[in-house]
Order: sequence, then C-alpha cells, then structure tokens
Amino acid sequence: MSLNGELEQFPLVDIIQLLHMTSKTGILYLRSHKGESQLVFHEGFFVSANHLNNSVRIGKVLIDMAAITPDTLNQALAVQEIAGKLRKPLIATLIELGMIDKDTAFKGLEKLIEMTIIEVLTWKIGTFSFDHSNNHVPDEYKIFSGKTTHGNIAECAGNSDGITPYL
Repeated sequence: MSLNGELEQFPLVDIIQLLHMTSKTGILYLRSHKGESQLVFHEGFFVSANHLNNSVRIGKVLIDMAAITPDTLNQALAVQEIAGKLRKPLIATLIELGMIDKDTAFKGLEKLIEMTIIEVLTWKIGTFSFDHSNNHVPDEYKIFSGKTTHGNIAECAGNSDGITPYL
C-alpha cells in the first residue's frame, strides 16, 4: 500500500483513522517546516514514535518519569552498542536486563507517542508518506490493547489546544 500526500489535502486525523480501520502495519513519516516525525503502527495500533527531529527520546522520557536513572540508561545503551546489528529497542533491552518493569516501560512509550501525536496534530501544512511493512515492530510492543487508535487521537486532540509540546 502506497500512501503519500499533503496534510493540507488529507488531515492527519483522517490518515491515522484510515491506518487504524484497515489494520495497517508500517511507519507514517510526517514532514513540515518544523521538521520530521514518525508514527509506527502495528495492525492499526500505535506502537512507537519518533518525536520532532528525535528531540525527545524514550530514554529521556523514562528518566523524566524517574523510572530509570541516567546511569541505567547509559548501561542499556552500552549493551545495545555491543549488540550491534542485533540490538533490540531500548525498551526491550531495559526490560530484558531487569532495569525496568514492563508496565512502567510501556507507560513511558505511551507518553512519548502521546507527546508526538500532540505535536503533529498541530501541523496543517506538510507532507506524509506511509511505508507499509510488517518488519517494523513485534506484537509485544502493541501498547494500546483494548483502546482504539481513534480514541487515543481524540484524547490527544483534546489535549492539544493550549498545550505546548514537550521539547
């Protein structure tokens, strides 16, 4: 499935709803004058995100939540570096090393996704491109089980008015 266009023609909420309703897996690349963000989907659900130009990373979110320390983050990043091409996502590395419990890790990931959604929902001008692939994220990273993407977008859209994106 190739899906490309301009945000002026296709509002982001509509694109996200389409991806959810059709259970798509892949990465939605979003570009505007502010920079680039990505939303990662698995079977129509958000599973990860890259905030504006990677300005906020999951490690920082977890530190800000007091879920991990900077030393813990550095230890996990060192393990990832040693793993090279076989490295796993930071969340998986932290969980496997027993440095964080799964629920707390996924709350951090959910926060990063919500921050990214709040940011990109303000974009009225820009482009989007969906890279449809089943190779992005395994099932275990599906964090919104029991919630629909539409519901989370509505929650974030309700929060986007008057809130300055977390930078």
